[in-house]
Amino acid sequence: MNIERLKMLSTLLRKPVPVDGVAGFDMYSWSAKYEASVQDYVHIFDEKNTCGTTCCALGLAGVAPEFRSLGLIHDPKKWAEGGFPFTVCGKVMMGIEAAQEFFGLSWSDSFRLFGGPEWYHDSGSVPDEAPVKPSHVADVIDHLIKHGELPDGTE
Repeated sequence: MNIERLKMLSTLLRKPVPVDGVAGFDMYSWSAKYEASVQDYVHIFDEKNTCGTTCCALGLAGVAPEFRSLGLIHDPKKWAEGGFPFTVCGKVMMGIEAAQEFFGLSWSDSFRLFGGPEWYHDSGSVPDEAPVKPSHVADVIDHLIKHGELPDGTE
């Protein structure tokens, strides 16, 4: 587990405007066309700077300059069979595998942390039907760093 990179992501997720130009936060998609009437999202960004994209935690990291400089790159305009690819230190891979490689996580933890909102609801980290906010993901990352495992919903 790359604790330093996870701490960076937790910090990024707690910023009021984590990345200029990103339209919102949506754990349903690595990146997606911003449509407020359709998406469940948490609008935390300045609309005048929007590029029309919402991102999940991994998608957000992949467009943030501090992560791009470390080798995690995501281009929301590129589509490949199976979704939006990421580049991790020059190697092209899909989301869960990219998270696993870049953050040094198990496949299971990568899937739960970055694979969508369902686990956050199932684990009790976020109430059912509530949107997963960036701060929720940051809280789970902080728990992982502190305890070496993701919360199981029994705490």
